[in-house]
Amino acid sequence: MAVLLANYDRAKSALAECERVDEAKDIADRAKALSVYAAQANDAELERTAMRIRARAVRRMGEISRELPKAASGRAAVSLPTAGKSKIAVLKDAGISTSQAHRAERIAAIPLSEFERRIERSRPDTIAALAANTRAHVAANSGENEWYTPDDILAAARECMGGIDLDPASSVVAQERVQAKRYFTLEDDGLTRAWSGRIWLNPPYE
Repeated sequence: MAVLLANYDRAKSALAECERVDEAKDIADRAKALSVYAAQANDAELERTAMRIRARAVRRMGEISRELPKAASGRAAVSLPTAGKSKIAVLKDAGISTSQAHRAERIAAIPLSEFERRIERSRPDTIAALAANTRAHVAANSGENEWYTPDDILAAARECMGGIDLDPASSVVAQERVQAKRYFTLEDDGLTRAWSGRIWLNPPYE
């Protein structure tokens, strides 16, 4: 596998043929390990190759993950051994968290030409940085002084806390994503209200 990962074209071909989310994750994990080794060995070219392969592997994870609901019902376009399993079960078996799947799917949603431009002409030091560059929170803002949290971060918060009881600085539109049991809008003035339970507060963006 190390030899395969060191060969960019061969790795790209292997990913194109990859049909299982756990296979894509394995390639992503191995590419990450190779990039760490390359950094320690001061091999900048190998490190960049490994990071580019990892970005492609995570994108493939996202592409497959998006098809899992269909795969579970036997109507997938690709052949996956997921009959009788839910998407969550398949991801869990592959060692992929909900937040990791959301992040991979966001990367998969980047138009292919734009994705190619980013990884071939820039240096994606982390997959998180590549995902952040989708500008999901900017695209989803109201056009006013209101910014919404990316779905993968919300998913991670729900997974960590077990749910969200209160969003004290929110709006009706934001609740389509946050889905808190209670929320306060600007008119409610959350600073004058009592807060309790599992609280989500949208972090600031620059």
